[in-house]
Amino acid sequence: MASMVRLQLVEVHAAATRALLTTQLLPASVEAIASTITDAERDGCKSHGLFRVPGYCKTVQLGKADAGAEPAVELAAPSVVQVDGARGFAPLALARGLPELAKAAKAQGVAVMAVRNVLHFASLWHEVEYLADRGLVGLACVSTKAYVAHGVGASSDRIYGTNPLAFAFPRAGQNHLIFDQASAAMARGEISLAGIAGELLPPGCAVDESGEPTLDPATALRGAQLTFGGIKGSNIALMVELLAAGLTASPLAYQAAENDNDPDSMTATLSGELVLAIDPAHTAATGDPVAHAESLFGRILGQQDGFLPSTSRHCGSQRADLRRRSEEEGVDVPADLLASITSLT
Repeated sequence: MASMVRLQLVEVHAAATRALLTTQLLPASVEAIASTITDAERDGCKSHGLFRVPGYCKTVQLGKADAGAEPAVELAAPSVVQVDGARGFAPLALARGLPELAKAAKAQGVAVMAVRNVLHFASLWHEVEYLADRGLVGLACVSTKAYVAHGVGASSDRIYGTNPLAFAFPRAGQNHLIFDQASAAMARGEISLAGIAGELLPPGCAVDESGEPTLDPATALRGAQLTFGGIKGSNIALMVELLAAGLTASPLAYQAAENDNDPDSMTATLSGELVLAIDPAHTAATGDPVAHAESLFGRILGQQDGFLPSTSRHCGSQRADLRRRSEEEGVDVPADLLASITSLT
């Protein structure tokens, strides 16, 4: 079993910051990334926490990201926000664009934000939670480099990225309903972590380079991942590809893979993201949609083992408890991961 080190959240943030500063990223970008990483560790999303720091650094070293990128935000129409990430990382581009998206949604009832020229290497729930905190319904999706096969046939031809989709519905005075899930059966970071832990994958997650099913994480990373739910998952991956890459005129997943210079696939890739915000105050002629939804939530929670999701991994009460424990007690980090991050400085 891996040796663990207990860190307070401020120490997580500091460790990420020190490593990221070596890349000459803008201070604002370093802060945005370090905060995103710290939030992931706080909420138990280990595959997108400190685990991602070496990948961020290597992305800059390989010349894939512009360390001096300054995002540009434009209101292209009353309900359309466009963000050009200038080949920088997503957290800073999102920090600049999300306030404008929320403002447009409040004014128009619904608004969309198209993000292009950006390298997204984080989980998606940050975006939609920001919107839910402001009383908005949020939907976000992003395309990545191709790792995932189409359909359920014995093929290792990579067509899609893991193409995640995140959704948030606000709840007044309670934990928002939030989920963030890949259209792949497993997120790529989760497969990597399974390999590090010496664990096998569940059936149906991946095929080897010959298109045969595999449970071995290393073999899966060399082969192709599979979508959840067979062809239904492929349909969702296709939808995300068209929304995130198609509507933003960003590289499609297979194009991103063809133009990538990282054979190990452990770095971020240029992609596009689409974020939709809806103001419930505009969607019903009478009544309060947020209050109305509580009837459904109550019905679910009233069942045995009923729960509402609030991240990709945790239900609402679990997440609240985990956040509180993380803030009070800190988080456990693998000692070898911390050592590798420290070595970057």
